[in-house]
Amino acid sequence: MFTWEAFYLIKNVCIAMLRKILPKFINKQLFGDREKYGQKAWDNDPDWEKWLSLYTEVYELTQRKGSVQAKINDAGYEVISTVNLNNKTIGEIGPGGCYHTNYFNGTPEHYHAFDVCSDFFPTVQENLKKCNISSTCHKIDAYSSKLPIEDNSLDVMFSFYSMEHLYPLDSWLDEIFRVLKPGGKLIGAIPTEGGLAWGLGRFITSKRAVKRDYDIDLIKIVCWEHPNTCDEIIKQFKKRGKLEHQSWPFSFLPFDTNLIIKYITTKN
Repeated sequence: MFTWEAFYLIKNVCIAMLRKILPKFINKQLFGDREKYGQKAWDNDPDWEKWLSLYTEVYELTQRKGSVQAKINDAGYEVISTVNLNNKTIGEIGPGGCYHTNYFNGTPEHYHAFDVCSDFFPTVQENLKKCNISSTCHKIDAYSSKLPIEDNSLDVMFSFYSMEHLYPLDSWLDEIFRVLKPGGKLIGAIPTEGGLAWGLGRFITSKRAVKRDYDIDLIKIVCWEHPNTCDEIIKQFKKRGKLEHQSWPFSFLPFDTNLIIKYITTKN
């Protein structure tokens, strides 16, 4: 069971990632050739355009009930239930289809969905309507670092499996904390991108499947799809508020042995 006691026990653990000492040729296979391709997608790159055209299809496949990815996602969503959302104004960066409403603790007053892909908005609104939650959907630009709401507007911002996508991360976090009220919380989960277990898992499963089914090599795509590694994200959180975090499935072991990190960052 998810407990805050575990958060406090590990919050000051030193971050040390094995990828920093792995040979370069192994790093490329597990985490992409970031030195060559950088963190921002190249304009008009055919592989990237193909990837974007398939994104919704690939995402929906990962959400299938009973799939390994769905189980990993659910492990992160559990953090939602630890916070009372009753009558709160909520925002979410990258909600996907908003499949995690069953973890809501209380009924929010209003929900703002921010996503670069508007394809998911009808599903978001349908799922929230079932919970009697009013909502507003906002299409955002992945590289603009802008949210179309006022300062200090939100009690809580969710971000599940999206922080690894945001670039430039520093600018996006400044914007997220701008719209949070003092004492507001950024709550979510991230994959352990840059960690050994995550990289090996992708190499064995999705890297091969995407190459086989779509003829796309993730050595390039992962650099642009996941420009931020988990240790970099955690360091940025610590600069902006009080951070509580827990790794999963092995909460007391290093990031390299885990698959996700659940977190709550409270704005100063």
